[in-house]
Parts: sequence; C-alpha cells; structure tokens
Amino acid sequence: MGKNEYDTQSICEQIVECNPVFIKAKLAVSGKSCIGEYREKLGYNALFVVPNNKQLQEVNAEATTYNKFFSIPVETGEILPQYDHSEFNCRVFDAMGQVGAYTLNKIRHFINKENNKIIIGTADAKQLS
Repeated sequence: MGKNEYDTQSICEQIVECNPVFIKAKLAVSGKSCIGEYREKLGYNALFVVPNNKQLQEVNAEATTYNKFFSIPVETGEILPQYDHSEFNCRVFDAMGQVGAYTLNKIRHFINKENNKIIIGTADAKQLS
C-alpha cells in the first residue's frame, strides 16, 4: 500500500482513496487494528466489529460483536434488534479470519450497501482454522 509500512497517517490517507480496504498479515499483533484506532485522530468515528466478547473487551475504541452488528441470533427463534451504527463513519471488521461464510457474506452485502462509509477489514493467517 504505502512506501513506509510504519507511516500510519499515510496508510490512513490511502485507505480513503482505496475504500473499502482489507488489511492482512502473517502474524497477530502486527498493527492492523491500530489503523482503525488511528482514524479517530483524523476525525473519524470508528466502530470495531469483532468476533466475540473477549475481543470486545480488548478494543480501545467503540466496539460490538458481529452477531450484534448483523442481528445474528445465537439461539434458534431469538430475534435481535437492528444495531444502530448510523453515528459511525468508519467501520472496522476486525479478525475476519475467525468468522464463518455466513458472516462473511453479511459483510459483503454491507460493503455493497454502505459504500459511502470508510470500511476496513482485518485478518491474519493465525486466525484461520
């Protein structure tokens, strides 16, 4: 993407031009999620969408789970309210390697529908089963 992989500001500026963007790495803790957190410094209101409650507690920004964001019930017959994400102009779909095909398809439909928002996806090879 950029000439300097450590220049967070430059990477964030390029994300706007290339939106939506998928950031992948070979290893965890490589700085993928930091790009989303840095967007706050640029005046964006970022929402992180993560696979589970443990990761939810580790995010240093506003966050929710994939199930809540996409109203995916855990139990059959359960109905979840639609998640209001309208106040956010940047969505970070974090740890996408940990979600299944159903959720990935939900993300694809969301990207096609919400193309006026900044959308960042992240994953690393260690997240894949």
